[in-house]
Formats: sequence, C-alpha cells, structure tokens
Amino acid sequence: MRAQILARAVSRAVLRHTLERERRDNNLEVEPVGAHSRRIVHQATGRILVQARVSADDAHLLLQGYAFSTGARVIDVATDILRGRLTFSASEHGIEEHRNE
Repeated sequence: MRAQILARAVSRAVLRHTLERERRDNNLEVEPVGAHSRRIVHQATGRILVQARVSADDAHLLLQGYAFSTGARVIDVATDILRGRLTFSASEHGIEEHRNE
C-alpha cells in the first residue's frame, strides 16, 4: 500500500515537472488566457474530479497531461469533456479515458 501511494506521488511530480519543462523549453503560454477559457477548464476539471474520483489538483493534472500526451490544447480537451466526447473513469487498474465520438 505504501508503495502505491509513493508511486502515485512520484507520478504526479514527474508529470508536473514534464509539463512545466515542455512549456519553458518551447516558450508555450500557460493556458487558458481569457475568463471564458478559465471557466471551461474549471468546469471540465470538476467533471473529471467526479468521473475519476480524484482531487481537484489531480483532475487538473489529468486534463493537462491528456492534452500534452495527445498534442491538443487544454481548452480543446476541456471542451470535449464538457460536450461528453471525452470521459474519465476510475477502475481497479487506474484511471481510464474514453472517447465517445
């Protein structure tokens, strides 16, 4: 059990570090820019929080990580979540994403 907790903490730290380094190395702006965009990302984070049964911080990290891993903008991923095209769920194997086209 302690190993799982430690692994999760390390995974979060590595993902945060990777996202920050990518932004810095490529001079990328931190999304979102406008109030409307922030609202969309905030709402999508809340939806992930409920679907995946994670903290708000982890939900936002999932949103950013998914965007990074797919090469999409955070706002586009957030919009897909709010429109029901992308969902997350918690399973015995971890958190899974589902595309609902």
